[in-house]
Amino acid sequence: MEWSDWIALGSMLIALIALGFSLWGYFVYDKPIKSLKKEILARELVEKKHARLKLDYHDNKWNNYVEIENIGYVKACNIQLHSLIPQVKFRDTGGLTDTFVLPVLRPHETPIHIYVQSANILKIKIQVTWEDESPKDNIEIFDLQLH
Repeated sequence: MEWSDWIALGSMLIALIALGFSLWGYFVYDKPIKSLKKEILARELVEKKHARLKLDYHDNKWNNYVEIENIGYVKACNIQLHSLIPQVKFRDTGGLTDTFVLPVLRPHETPIHIYVQSANILKIKIQVTWEDESPKDNIEIFDLQLH
């Protein structure tokens, strides 16, 4: 064997070692990262089909009110607010009620004020149910404190 043959074999050996390290690096580092990215993208896709509601409890000089806003990506339909405290009632066109219904709340729309009658209660608990494009049940309980 001549020197050129030894150099060619050495180069081939170094190339095979480099290929081995590349494959090892792919399976140890890159493959788990790519699968994690796929999971994150799938989770974001589900999140974009979900309406997220934000509630705040405020007062002004004359009335207490609950402010509701959709901070999600899709519209929420058939929103039902149900007071879990018997002393708290919602003011509706028909009078006072335990449950208040909103037909639709679009994403990032101006917040809606729902007036409540509460005998100087500083904390209220409201269960909210709604429908959106997500397949899961949308039920959330809000513990609100007066601002």
